[in-house]
Amino acid sequence: MQSVLHSLKQRSAWIVLGVSLAGLAATAFLESPAVASPPLDRWIVVLWLLTATAAVFRPHVESGLVLGAAGLACAAFFYGPFVTAVFGVTTFLAAILVDGQLAGTTRERFQRWRRLLGASASQLAAALAAGWVAWTLGNGSLEAVEPGFYGAAAAAGSAYLAVLAVLEIAQAVDSGGHVPWRDLTEGLVYEASAWAVGTVTAAAAVTLGPRPAWLLLAAVTVCAVELVRRERLFRVASGQARRLRELQLAGHRIIFGESDLLSIARQIFAECRRVVPFSWFHFQLAGDGGWQDGWWSGPEGMVREGRPDPPAEPPPLPGIHRRASWKILTRTLASGERTVGRLRLWCDPRRLDDDAEEWLDALLPEMTSSILGAVLDREARHDPLTGLPDRRALEERLHRAFRRSQQEGVAAAVIMCDLDRFKRINDKYGHATGDMALTAMARLLEEQQRDDDLCCRYGGEEFSVVLEKTDGVTALAVAERLRHAVENHVFTVDGKKIPLRVSAGVAAFPELHVKESLELLELADVALYEAKRQGRNRCLLNLGRGRFREVDGEVLDPEDPPPEIQAPTLFA
Repeated sequence: MQSVLHSLKQRSAWIVLGVSLAGLAATAFLESPAVASPPLDRWIVVLWLLTATAAVFRPHVESGLVLGAAGLACAAFFYGPFVTAVFGVTTFLAAILVDGQLAGTTRERFQRWRRLLGASASQLAAALAAGWVAWTLGNGSLEAVEPGFYGAAAAAGSAYLAVLAVLEIAQAVDSGGHVPWRDLTEGLVYEASAWAVGTVTAAAAVTLGPRPAWLLLAAVTVCAVELVRRERLFRVASGQARRLRELQLAGHRIIFGESDLLSIARQIFAECRRVVPFSWFHFQLAGDGGWQDGWWSGPEGMVREGRPDPPAEPPPLPGIHRRASWKILTRTLASGERTVGRLRLWCDPRRLDDDAEEWLDALLPEMTSSILGAVLDREARHDPLTGLPDRRALEERLHRAFRRSQQEGVAAAVIMCDLDRFKRINDKYGHATGDMALTAMARLLEEQQRDDDLCCRYGGEEFSVVLEKTDGVTALAVAERLRHAVENHVFTVDGKKIPLRVSAGVAAFPELHVKESLELLELADVALYEAKRQGRNRCLLNLGRGRFREVDGEVLDPEDPPPEIQAPTLFA
């Protein structure tokens, strides 16, 4: 209850409403019974209907009647201020209802009713002021167009516009927002023009009779209706153009965004949400044996790998609604004869627009093109034998890691490793066995890598690992763990055990001063070559200037070359 009272607390609205009702009561008490002239019984309904219809066209104003002010001017001269005030506020409310401004959810309707309170109070006060001025300067009756008639009309119109302007500004200031001066000025110009038309109509009613005058007012009403029709067509066209533009931008963002499949799944999720109000999302890639698990998201909007588990029915909506079942929009993404993916959206049919599926279908070509491009790019960047990313992917990732190290001051390292005596395996057991050894090596690399590391096949029997936020000593420990895993792995072919050994070289930045990321790769390769020269099956960290560090901390210096192999001494 406290929150409701707090939301209703608009000081300017309540003050204006109280003052307007007090003035209305005083007017009713003081007004002469002669106010009700004969046209009141016969023409008031026609005048009210025309005015209410014309007031539907209400651009740039919150509480004015705009073209409906023409009928209000006639009411101000033919009837007293009490009738004019009631006439004005009921016309305003009728125009609001006809225009459908109170539609929407319960909360939206409540907010609009709250704003309507202040707008109705402003309209009541403005109509009351105009009625008082017109009735007072017109000497209580309008039987002929006297010389002071147009002056009285100008004064009454000025009073009407002044009250509207002051109260509009007061409400804008009271609500904490800025005053929309441009819209307010345009709205008052409309009101002033309509009031001038109403003044001419009132003069025609006195001179020619009510019928010709009301025909003139009917012409204004027809113009107002046509303006409303054109305005709504413009809104529809603008909405269609905006949504088409969103589709174009969506396609651009999807196609030219990141090539990573998870990033594309997130982008597809965001673009689908722009055109379809769904609760659950599932995007899958086509695999050899069917659909992969893919990526999904629930009502919270977080996209992650796996499969969704939506409830059996949509959640209830506020208010009274019939029970509904999910409407699952399923779209297969295919290019030519190749199926690349599938999209499924769980939608509440009570929230689904009639044209939502058409907009979704319009987005499918960009989705398919983006996914197909990402899949082909992924296939091109991955080694077909081991399934690991290839050298191009390694260089791109190492470049990003190197730039991040330069910008953020964090470490980055790279490991180059090589299967020892791989040529002997190929020569002795055949190339098929060599391929199996490489595949086993790739699996061990993937098992030993950390979440943020990238393992790649560099070429031949060489593999590389990029380690972000990792210094040289830590990277050397990772390389040693990998060496142990390979050494302890049981690799058998046709029941025969074949030992596998690996050597590794490590280089890190900023421990080594390099200008480009590829230099770091070359220094790791130098450490790998030195590990081979030192006897294989070992890991070395490149310290620069020809020095290398072993896992136990010992530093190998080029000034101390390995001892030469001496022939055995047979005779002393």
